[in-house]
Amino acid sequence: MVRCPDCRGYLMYEPEFVDTAARVKCIACGWMRSDPNFRKEQPTYFPTELVDKRIGWEMEHPGYDLYFPRSAAAQLEISVSFFRVSEK
Repeated sequence: MVRCPDCRGYLMYEPEFVDTAARVKCIACGWMRSDPNFRKEQPTYFPTELVDKRIGWEMEHPGYDLYFPRSAAAQLEISVSFFRVSEK
């Protein structure tokens, strides 16, 4: 078990809670250290899997938008009215 650097007492880990960072606290002397990485934004270099699938679909079907009724109906080769009825 990890000991306090000041009094060699036992350290207790307190997990993060809503707006409070995770802390390590000594039960004997009250020495405390907060997590330095609390709520720090991590850079993302690659899109998420969901975004990656959407980008791939848009590259395969240029000019179509799944959320626009006319382009979705055109891709399915049906009329817009039939698409709206079948959507319900």
